[in-house]
Amino acid sequence: MQTLPHFQVGDRVQTIHPLVALPVSSSGTIHRVAPVGNLYGVLFDGEARMRVMHHGYLEQASSKKRTVGKHDG
Repeated sequence: MQTLPHFQVGDRVQTIHPLVALPVSSSGTIHRVAPVGNLYGVLFDGEARMRVMHHGYLEQASSKKRTVGKHDG
């Protein structure tokens, strides 16, 4: 039996399937975890509203992080 992904509030995730107005590899942050149904509230980068997403559409985002410093332009 396959182990389901388990995300926590604050985890960075990305989509693994295309959705309406949300291509594959769209990144976001988990803001809510539903107690049932393997559902997560995700705020995707550049969006103002949180989307409810099933775990089957998400994976852990790559660990590459870009930090913005005062010299970035």
